[in-house]
Amino acid sequence: MQGLNKDSKYAYGFSDELRNGVRVVGHNGGIPGYWSELDMFPTKGYTIVILTNQDLALFEPLRKARTLITG
Repeated sequence: MQGLNKDSKYAYGFSDELRNGVRVVGHNGGIPGYWSELDMFPTKGYTIVILTNQDLALFEPLRKARTLITG
C-alpha cells in the first residue's frame, strides 16, 4: 500500500519510509485535543515517542527530533 510519499510504504498500521536516507518505521494518530507519534529508526538505534493533549503541539518537537536523528 502506498504511504505518505512515493518512497514510503504502509502496512499493518505502520509506515516505512526513508527520511534523508534514514529508514523510519512508525505510526501516528489523533483526535481533537490529542496527538501521538511513534518513529523508530532501526539503523540508528533511536525511537521517538511524542504524546500531547494539545492540537498541533506535536509538530515542532517532532521536526526537531527527526532533524537531530536524520540530519
